[in-house]
Amino acid sequence: MIVPELIGEDEALVGVRALIAVMSAPAVLRRRIHAIMTLRIPPALRPTVMTSMMMVFALVQPLGVFGVGPVLDAFGARPVLFAFAAVQTVTMAAIVLISLRERDRLSAQPALAR
Repeated sequence: MIVPELIGEDEALVGVRALIAVMSAPAVLRRRIHAIMTLRIPPALRPTVMTSMMMVFALVQPLGVFGVGPVLDAFGARPVLFAFAAVQTVTMAAIVLISLRERDRLSAQPALAR
């Protein structure tokens, strides 16, 4: 990589800093994501839908943990972490774009129609 030579740092340290920068985006956006997700569900269905979503997340996370082992063995830690950061970045960008489009759509409606 060219960046470590320019700034005089180890390649791994640059990678860790980039990963931390990319991974901080969800922390900033999490409240908005949860608000949008919660408010789009009709009030009568919210308890059931939110419980179901949390149950799915709780069941899928261990599968991800077990699945990442063979992937780490096959490709190594660096490519897997960079791929994860890339997927996370694309996902957050999509959520931001959808949220902005929804906000613009709602702001264009008259107040009584909401």
